[in-house]
Amino acid sequence: MVEDDQILYGDGTGQNLTGLMVASGTQSATWSLGTHGDTQIDAIRRAMTLAQLAYYPVDGIVMNPVDWEKIELIKSTEGLYVWVNVATGSQPSLWKVPVVTTTAMHSGDVLLGAFNMACSLWDRQEANMRMSEHHADFFTKNMVAMLIEERIGLSVQRPKSLVKLTLDNAPA
Repeated sequence: MVEDDQILYGDGTGQNLTGLMVASGTQSATWSLGTHGDTQIDAIRRAMTLAQLAYYPVDGIVMNPVDWEKIELIKSTEGLYVWVNVATGSQPSLWKVPVVTTTAMHSGDVLLGAFNMACSLWDRQEANMRMSEHHADFFTKNMVAMLIEERIGLSVQRPKSLVKLTLDNAPA
């Protein structure tokens, strides 16, 4: 979860990554600036168009589980679920694009874009765990110290291929 938070919202100071939601040069959109009657699904489709107009095919959407739940629970006027068949379920996707949910994404924020072209996650050192009882008096107290670390980097090569969408309020 710490890694997810860093990839999305890291502030770039010290040993923090510069997260995708704060990276400069990315596109942004808000639900409230859409057309009257737009749903959150419409806002996501309009944000996809921004990436496509910049010549980047959208290959992923990242959302908070609460926001994804709101979309899945949308019902028609007859009371039927619009987006999913509850008996069979479905792979999380909108407009044929996979949706990934994570609690690291703040509720009300959505990130979408051409992730395969937008950025690279560099794994300099995979997760590494070391244990030792040779710290202070750990041996005599039958205790073990654990050091767990990982070294990663994140670079955004094509920021215009990412769109940050804010699901604020329905358009007036």
